[in-house]
Amino acid sequence: MKVFASRILAALALAMLSSVALGQAVRTVTLAPPMNPVTKKYNEGKSCFNFKLGQLKEIVLKQTQKNDWDLGYGFMHINQEDWFTLHFASRSVIEDLGERDWNHPGAVPFLEPLPPIPEDKPRKVTIDVSGGTFEKWTRDTHNMAKVNLGHMYALHIKNDIDDFYVMLRVDELEQQKRCTISWRIVPAPAPEETP
Repeated sequence: MKVFASRILAALALAMLSSVALGQAVRTVTLAPPMNPVTKKYNEGKSCFNFKLGQLKEIVLKQTQKNDWDLGYGFMHINQEDWFTLHFASRSVIEDLGERDWNHPGAVPFLEPLPPIPEDKPRKVTIDVSGGTFEKWTRDTHNMAKVNLGHMYALHIKNDIDDFYVMLRVDELEQQKRCTISWRIVPAPAPEETP
């Protein structure tokens, strides 16, 4: 009986350590485009999400009076398909990891943040949807990503205060209507060594 109890305690301790090593528990949020298709009213409150606070922009604004968000949904559509955008004032980056789930999320890749923004200039953002160069632009874009159902994404959130990693998965998607993601903050990977 003591051996059995010891094994159960050891298994519980291992499970707790694993969850800490992987980061926080998986949480879920549903995002909506800023333009309501029925009322035509514009409101970014449910379109933007702050991972550090775990809140939609509408709640962050009420609590802090700051426009503090990391991930945006519904601001950009290319060929009638939704794209995620990251706060353009940050150095954050995103990478589509392909079809995965929380049982097999894979390794978190090292993601180099965008270079610092000069204080006297805004970040220049280029969107190229022309036929011949669109695929190259898609590969080279690091602060936007096409929203794909069932795909996981790695994000390196980097701004003047924060520097952390997030993994998210697109669990539900109705193009230009809503997107439900599951997400959690994860430990940062080691930087890749250059030969």
